[in-house]
Amino acid sequence: MTPQDPFVTWLNAQFLAWQASLGKKQSVTAWAKSLDMDRDVVNQWLNGRRRPNRESADALAERLGMDVYDALGLDKPPALVIELTRYMGDLDDHDIEAIRAILARASARRIGARAVASVAPSDRRRTARNR
Repeated sequence: MTPQDPFVTWLNAQFLAWQASLGKKQSVTAWAKSLDMDRDVVNQWLNGRRRPNRESADALAERLGMDVYDALGLDKPPALVIELTRYMGDLDDHDIEAIRAILARASARRIGARAVASVAPSDRRRTARNR
């Protein structure tokens, strides 16, 4: 990875913008702390020696915005996933259980659809006649 790497360029611009918002030069250590991330990892990203994995990219997107996906050349997650992630800490147990129930129903539908798709067409006709 070279300094021309779009992610390195983007991340350095984010670092400079953060410093400008504070009105003074700050260390990478202070920025990493503000991002709740490891200083050494952030430093390696800034210098192009390492790139974030998907989990780290998601964490960066939560803290710095969705442009991180473009800078890394990754597909953005669906808006609903991003919104759910943003509010997850504000949900109570009842809300979380409701979401789990919805996901369980969706999973059951997907499994049911796969089971139907795996049955040969002649078997489907035979099953339909036997009903």
